[in-house]
Amino acid sequence: MLSDIIGSHRVTLQKRVEKLYNHHLLEPPCFPFQGLFKVYPLLTVLNIDIPECVECSVAMTQWIKEDPHIVMAYRSRQGDYDSLLFTLHENLEANHIWMSHIPEILENEYSVEKEHATFHSNAAYCSNNLMRKFDLCTGVRLIEADFEANNGLVVNGLELDELDLEIIKQLACGSGIKYNHSELSRVSGLHLKTVSKRVEQMLETDLLRSPVCRFPNWYVPPGYLLSYSFVKSSNEDSRGLQMILEDPYVPLVLQTMYRKYNLLIFSNHRTLDDQLRWETHYHNIFPEIQTTYLSQEMEIGFNQREVSLRYIESKMKQLS
Repeated sequence: MLSDIIGSHRVTLQKRVEKLYNHHLLEPPCFPFQGLFKVYPLLTVLNIDIPECVECSVAMTQWIKEDPHIVMAYRSRQGDYDSLLFTLHENLEANHIWMSHIPEILENEYSVEKEHATFHSNAAYCSNNLMRKFDLCTGVRLIEADFEANNGLVVNGLELDELDLEIIKQLACGSGIKYNHSELSRVSGLHLKTVSKRVEQMLETDLLRSPVCRFPNWYVPPGYLLSYSFVKSSNEDSRGLQMILEDPYVPLVLQTMYRKYNLLIFSNHRTLDDQLRWETHYHNIFPEIQTTYLSQEMEIGFNQREVSLRYIESKMKQLS
């Protein structure tokens, strides 16, 4: 299927794809569980202060990577806080219950001493039901633009050529990928027609998205910066909002209500200078913007797939 789109031999493409996997530019294909945003419609942007002790830090990092509600986490110094978590929940009540149980979990499951198992926090709440944009191809466009601007590109130690770029473009945007009905039938124990019918139903209802090869860090290309900005937009800023929705650097936009801001915008950039130029441009349209920059060196973990699988596993246990 990919060979038909690109026009290269299957063996050649297979070797190139394996090379991209080995250099951690892409992950093997999966059906993104879009239903995660429906079952967990509440997104929180949570600043916390992790205790300053080696043992605590190691245990807290392990908890962050394993918790079934944390989808992204960074080391990020902001005022009194040193870590940043993005979490998903069913509602505010579920979020508060989750927060209240953290000290007990840290003590009993991660052997964190009681005095270090509590921390200060500050949260912004957003509704995934008010998601205005979710574009998994944003990172691909950035890589393409950098490749053209620099007559080539090196990512994760791999020098990309035009064929590599075309493969990344197709796979990361979901083209050229066909799932194996027979293998899925074999491992699930379901009849082949049942598998095909159920998959089509889940795609039609947006429970699943069509298969893609994602970047290891979800929608952030390797070597690129992620930033998120709280923006105050007025009714008169419809032109500016449309610019953001069409912006090739922006993969995700949500309406929110946090302090004086009503938009949460995620953006990707190659360098901090690129990010600052982008932000300066929007400052001329939206005078009030609060931006936080996040690099791969600050990353603790991207757990979107694990959060999805744990939710599905929990529901399967309830049914068994």
